[in-house]
Amino acid sequence: VQDLGLRYSLYNNFVDYAPVNALWDEDMVIRLPNGGWQQAWFRTYSAKPARAVKLSRQISKAAKHKFNPTAGGPDVHTAVRPYSRVDFDERMPGAGTMMTQFYSYGQLLLEQQEIWEGPTYSECHSGYYYSGLTTGSGACDGSSFDSQYWLVDFYLRKMQPISAHWSLGMGTRNDEGSDRYFARTIAYGMPGGYLGGWRQPFDRYSVRSYFMIQQLQSYYCKALIESIRYANSKGELLDVSAAIAQGAHKRFQLKLVYDNGLEIWVNGNKEETWKTPFAELPPSGYYAKLPDGELEVFSALKKGNRGDYVHSPVYDFIDGRGNWLETPIGGSDGQLIVLKKEDASLELIPHEAE
Repeated sequence: VQDLGLRYSLYNNFVDYAPVNALWDEDMVIRLPNGGWQQAWFRTYSAKPARAVKLSRQISKAAKHKFNPTAGGPDVHTAVRPYSRVDFDERMPGAGTMMTQFYSYGQLLLEQQEIWEGPTYSECHSGYYYSGLTTGSGACDGSSFDSQYWLVDFYLRKMQPISAHWSLGMGTRNDEGSDRYFARTIAYGMPGGYLGGWRQPFDRYSVRSYFMIQQLQSYYCKALIESIRYANSKGELLDVSAAIAQGAHKRFQLKLVYDNGLEIWVNGNKEETWKTPFAELPPSGYYAKLPDGELEVFSALKKGNRGDYVHSPVYDFIDGRGNWLETPIGGSDGQLIVLKKEDASLELIPHEAE
C-alpha cells in the first residue's frame, strides 16, 4: 500500500470497552454517581478516560511497530461530548469533573499523531471541542439544520484553520442528493467524503465524488477564509450579522473568498436559481475559480441544462449529464476524465459517454 504512495490508518477505539477484551478489568470502567458502570455501545462499557491514554500509548506503539500505518482512526472519541463521559469514581484524580475526560481524550489524540507519524481522524458530533487536538473528525453535515440554514462562519473562521473535518458523504445517490452533498461540502470548506458511504457500487456518483471535489478541496483546505457573504433576495451580499438580521442566511446563497485568491459561489437554495457574475447556478449549484485561471470548477446551467466541469493542473473533467456540454477543453454528453501526465501527454477516460 505504501509503495503505491497511499496513506493507510488503523481503526482504534479507547472508549467502548468490552468484557471479552483480553485487557478487561472492572476497575477500568467509568463509574456513575450511584456506583454503577456506564454503558457505552452495544455489549460494551465506557473505559476510564484517565487510563485510556496509557492504553492507547501502549497498544498504538505496538501496532505501529508491527503494521507501520501512517495515520490513525481513533473512533468515538470526538463523537461523545466531554460531559457525557464523566467518571465519578472517587479513587480517580478529578473524579466528577468534565475536564478530566476532555484533557485525557485531547492528550490521546495528540499522542496518536506522533505515534502514527501522520494524521488522526475521529468520528463526529462533537468534533468542535477537539479542533486542533486531532487532525479532524467526521462532520455530521447532513443534520436537520441542512433544511433550515447554512451558517458557515464558525467552522470556516474558528475550526478550519486548526482542523480539517471531512464531510461524511451524507446524501442520496441520485442527482438531487449528490448535488446537495457537493454544494454543502464546498460551502463549509470541508474535504469530501465518498457519497453515501464506502459500501456503494462504482457508478457516476462515485466518479463525481472524486473529480468534482478533489482538486477544489486541495486549494480551499490549505487556505484561510478572508470573506464570507450571504445573498439576500435583492442579490445584495451581506456579512453574517446583517444576514441573520434580514434572514438572508436562510436563502443558502454564499460567496466565499480565500486568502489564496480562490473565489467560490454556492447556491444552496433548493428552489431558486441564482445568477452570479460567472455562472447561472441551479439549486445546489456552485462555481469556483482562481484569478490566474489555474482552477475553474462549476456545476451550473449551460444552455438550460445542468453540467459539471473541472479544469485543474492535475486533470480536467466534464459531465454533460445526458446532454452535450461544450467546454474550452472539449465536450461530452456523459463523463469525460482527462488526466494530465508528467510528460505533458493526456489520458482520456470516458464513462457513460457516447
